[in-house]
Amino acid sequence: MNSNHIINLLSLLTPRDILDFKKIRIGAPNDGGYVVLDKLNPTQKIFSYGLSWNLAFDYDLAQRGHNVYMFDHTIESLTVQHPYFHWAKEGISTETDVLGPMSTLEDHLSKFAAQEKNIILKMDIEGVEWKVLEKAPLETLLCAEQIILELHDFRKIKEEAWYASAYTALKKLTDNFLLFHVHANNCAPIVLVDNIAVADVLEVSFVRKDLVTSTQSQTFYPTHLDAPNNVDAPDLALLFYPFLPTSSDSASFLIKNIFYRLNMQLEYRRLINEK
Repeated sequence: MNSNHIINLLSLLTPRDILDFKKIRIGAPNDGGYVVLDKLNPTQKIFSYGLSWNLAFDYDLAQRGHNVYMFDHTIESLTVQHPYFHWAKEGISTETDVLGPMSTLEDHLSKFAAQEKNIILKMDIEGVEWKVLEKAPLETLLCAEQIILELHDFRKIKEEAWYASAYTALKKLTDNFLLFHVHANNCAPIVLVDNIAVADVLEVSFVRKDLVTSTQSQTFYPTHLDAPNNVDAPDLALLFYPFLPTSSDSASFLIKNIFYRLNMQLEYRRLINEK
């Protein structure tokens, strides 16, 4: 796999600025908080996959009056309760296991939100998201107004199987949704793959294209709405392709990555000198 393939996949993560609605943060100020568009209404159902102990995002939405359908087969109970919480000890997969705790996204929506076209989907499932998104029918994804994801394992971008799944998933999303916010989870590193800067884990927010108008991004990430997931380390600046608010032609791509590589070298030298 050559660098052009990597660029092709990364180009699908070019953010846009939304003109119709402002962005707000829901959930915790650090880990457990996500950025959404401020077009929520309490009639929208929330489908939240991957919970662990941190339910700040779900709780904030329940407090706003949303029914929150929560799924995680790795926990025994919720750490917080709310009248609008609806939890099942089930995971999400590419096929339903009638004998086990796994169901597909389409099965869950059919069961809990049949015919609804305005759900909010949040998914943080530690790398399984690629296969789920790849296999989910488009008509199922289009039931969502906004999709909030944590995307994992970009360090694997040169692996053929990972790349194929990620590209198919992102292409399906970006053909129908706009990426309006991105944040690098600082619990994972920024790495160089073929001298291309890649954030290993990204928190991303999408909105369905038919609901908004947008323009080329003029936003630098992280923003004032963001905070480091790991409070003991600085947040990660996405000062490289495709996140900088500039055109994405090949010349600017090279310039951005040269500057980022220089910054990495300078930071490395600073750390060495401090020792």
